[in-house]
Amino acid sequence: MEGNVLSALGQVRGRLSAGASGSRRWFVALYRRSKPLALIVLFVTTACLMWGTTTLYRTIAQQLSHAKKEAGPAGPTGPVPVNVLQLKPTTFQDTINAVGTILGGTEIPLRFEVEGRIESFPLHEGDKVRRGQLIAQLRQRDASLKLKRAITELKDAETLYTLGAIKKSQLEQTRLFVEMAQSELEKTTLRAPRDGVLGNKSAEVGQFVTPTQKIANLVSIETVIVQIGIIEKEIDKVFPGQRVSVTVDTYPNQEFTGKVDAISPIVEGRAKTLTVQARLANEGGLLLPGMFARTKIIVFEQEEALMVPQESLMKTSQGGFQVFVVRGEPEKHSAEGPKAGSERKAKGLSAGELVVVERPHGLKDGDPVKVLEVQK
Repeated sequence: MEGNVLSALGQVRGRLSAGASGSRRWFVALYRRSKPLALIVLFVTTACLMWGTTTLYRTIAQQLSHAKKEAGPAGPTGPVPVNVLQLKPTTFQDTINAVGTILGGTEIPLRFEVEGRIESFPLHEGDKVRRGQLIAQLRQRDASLKLKRAITELKDAETLYTLGAIKKSQLEQTRLFVEMAQSELEKTTLRAPRDGVLGNKSAEVGQFVTPTQKIANLVSIETVIVQIGIIEKEIDKVFPGQRVSVTVDTYPNQEFTGKVDAISPIVEGRAKTLTVQARLANEGGLLLPGMFARTKIIVFEQEEALMVPQESLMKTSQGGFQVFVVRGEPEKHSAEGPKAGSERKAKGLSAGELVVVERPHGLKDGDPVKVLEVQK
């Protein structure tokens, strides 16, 4: 029907074009004889043309509408092509991602037991040290002279005791002076009580120090703590004992794991965050205090879960999500489970079922489909 109408319009346009030249000559001759009469004819002709054009377009619109009604409602002329994902079990994790800072597991303040002037302090902040390694040393001249004098006195006392000139108690007292002098000499040397990293160095060579003055900290790195800021609205998901995964820029392809150790009860800062501390084993001492850490607190984990990609989800009017599942014909099914990144845990589906990926526009329940690709 639409083709016939367009053909008729073409014929009318051709006839009008052919007669246009003769009508123009006739109108010019009429205008020369009587200008008023020519203007009246022009007005009447224009009015007729406008009326005829309006009538013609109304007729065409009615015919096109009638043709569409006869053709019936529009619909797919064949199966709708779709890509599908075959569901398979995987590990599902609901996590909280946050950043944190690596801290030492424990910190031991380092002090000399005697006063004196520092003669040697070869280490720098951040240096790793082993148990028993020399940290710093005071000037030993006075302590060494005292020890030598005590040893000389001991030798004299032993000779006198052999001759019976002094009592045994006097000999023992001389030996005690030697032990005291030896102890004072040893106290001029400061050694690491355990493995760790030197931090907060606060004294230098030539400086006079006393037993009350801390010269540095020895930070234990056998285990370390990562301090994490968690926003207030998520803190109710975090509990002591939850597994924590940590990565650092120095070792981007290595994952360190630990557990939540403590949760601060105080909300701090404008961001309203709480401090969570997780303790990690640090084999090899790779994690050092001060490192920036990217953390993942695993608040829920399930094996053998079925996950649906984000591009398969359709939001419902109730705020939930649905997916199309191909079982001969596409069917809507709920995907109301918890979310993990760009995926959501499926609900009421089974392993091996086919879920439509990137739903074609207008796809409805029961439409025939043609599977182009199966993603596994």
